[in-house]
Amino acid sequence: MRIWDATSGESKATLKGHTEGLSDVAWSVDGLFLASASDDKTVRLWDVEAETSVLKLEGHSSYVMCANFNPQANLLVTGSFDENVRL
Repeated sequence: MRIWDATSGESKATLKGHTEGLSDVAWSVDGLFLASASDDKTVRLWDVEAETSVLKLEGHSSYVMCANFNPQANLLVTGSFDENVRL
């Protein structure tokens, strides 16, 4: 996954870890973390500044289609093609 500066067009970060395509990304309200939902059946939580995966969430049995933080960014919800929603 690559993060781009929308103003300059510069690549700001490259985040590697998923083994298949991405379906969704969500920023935490403070902009420090990014969650990514993938066809590899995982969700990863990224420290954007350090460009590292700090948490790999497993449990869905099919593609993870969506992810989003609550307004306080202390909960993450994910939805999957397995017809489950996880908190």
